Amino acid sequence: MIINHNLTALSAMNASRLTDNMRQKSIQPLTTGLRINSAADDASGLAISERMRSQIAGYTMAIRNVQDGISLLRTAEGALGEADAVLQRMRELTIQAGNDTYTLQDRAHIQEEIDGLKNKLNVIAEGTEFNTKKLLDGTSGLLWSSDDDNLRAIIHGGAFSLDKPEGNYRIDIHSTPGKTQVYSSNMFNVFTMKPETITDEEGEEKYSENIHVNTLREMPQFYSTNEAFIVEVPQSMAVIQGDGAMANITLYGEDTLYDVAAKLNDAISETLGQGVYTDDAGKFCVVSDGELNPIYDNDGSINGYELKAGLIIQSALPGTEGELYFSGNDDVINALGLNVLQTSTESEYSIAVYDAHTGESIASGIKITGNILHEVIAENVDVQFNSMTATSAIWNEDAERYILSEDGTYSGNIHLKNSGIIFQIGTNQAENFAVQFGDVSTIGLALEGVNVMTKELASRSVSLIDQAIDTVVKNRTQIVSYSTSLEHSAANLASSGTNLTDSRGRITDADTAKSTVRFIEFQILSHAQNAVLAQANQQPEAVYSLINKSE
Repeated sequence: MIINHNLTALSAMNASRLTDNMRQKSIQPLTTGLRINSAADDASGLAISERMRSQIAGYTMAIRNVQDGISLLRTAEGALGEADAVLQRMRELTIQAGNDTYTLQDRAHIQEEIDGLKNKLNVIAEGTEFNTKKLLDGTSGLLWSSDDDNLRAIIHGGAFSLDKPEGNYRIDIHSTPGKTQVYSSNMFNVFTMKPETITDEEGEEKYSENIHVNTLREMPQFYSTNEAFIVEVPQSMAVIQGDGAMANITLYGEDTLYDVAAKLNDAISETLGQGVYTDDAGKFCVVSDGELNPIYDNDGSINGYELKAGLIIQSALPGTEGELYFSGNDDVINALGLNVLQTSTESEYSIAVYDAHTGESIASGIKITGNILHEVIAENVDVQFNSMTATSAIWNEDAERYILSEDGTYSGNIHLKNSGIIFQIGTNQAENFAVQFGDVSTIGLALEGVNVMTKELASRSVSLIDQAIDTVVKNRTQIVSYSTSLEHSAANLASSGTNLTDSRGRITDADTAKSTVRFIEFQILSHAQNAVLAQANQQPEAVYSLINKSE
């Protein structure tokens, strides 16, 4: 028996210490519910579970992103629904205005409501936002720029995919000019001329043509069947261009035919802006050469001459865009007796499209009528150019009208850049979903030319509105497709997240029953070791007892 080293007690104490450590470890899974509480528990399992953990968190955020995206789409779809309602009302009004029972004032009231609805469309386009991000003004589809004011893009929806974010195009245009519209009016007694010899203040005899220019009051055409002068009160008349631009003039009883011609010329040249396309901006409305007819006295002798002439009114722009319409008091319009002398025809264009950077041909030999290139450079993108592109309007004195001629080849550049809204709908890089919206402003829907001031314009406006409705419906259909895809994505993300959580749980979660058994096992072992240690500690006491007895 020894007393310096109690090996039995030391062995029991070491075993008890190890058991306590194991018992403490067995408590952790029971208190945390996790099998892996540190790398020491399972290093490889911890690495796998942490990767899964980041993916699970990614799934949770991706689901939130998808839900935000669906909310954005619902916002856009609601606004497009309102735009659709506005267009339906505009269509009703244009059909109403197509009825000949309405006066100029009635049509003006209808046009006023249509103009208000146009403004409403612009408000919808500019004001539809989600978290301050504009949705329907075209900036959430494509951004475009041009190096020339004569060239612009009209965005109807998305065009580029995520792997093709932009494009630069050179557009070459060669024109074959169409014809411009020409009106002639009734023949009027423009002036009378009674040549005579007069004596001046100094007593000398001189020859005088003695010309008297007639006013509207002196022209029979401006009197009604009951002989009432129809311009006794000043009369307004609207001159409307095919693209919707409008100018107003006022006729007075003391106006001459030359005054009327000057007013119409200024309206077309200045207000409608056609003067910039011609070499002589003063010939849009002229008094024709007419005929100089003799005036006979009762005895059959010639007592003077009378000029009978009419108005020649012309547009310098070809096609429907440049057609002119006249609206006003029916009696005044009938008095002028305007008849189409030459019908307008659209210009024809030969177009080639190239990559502006590489010069590679994208499309060539394209023949179109009218000044809109439909979806050649990209889907849902039209390119509109000035109808006078590569064309000149030259005044021909003999023909008394503008003649359109070719003016070389026009070349302009246009740049498109994808600006669609991109949702991060996955847990990894580039797991994206892109949505794109068209421009629902009056420019984007090509509604600037909607005008109902004449029956003909009202009829033409119906087709413009129908095209706009089709564009809006197409956008709404696309949004439904987007929403359906996102809803399926959300369901897939939720399912994947659930399954991955289950997989991670099998790696990290503790088996409570097994952990409880181990805890009890170590607890019993600890009690046993404590009992052994107590017995081992009694051995020195036995030695002490022997020593004590020997004394």
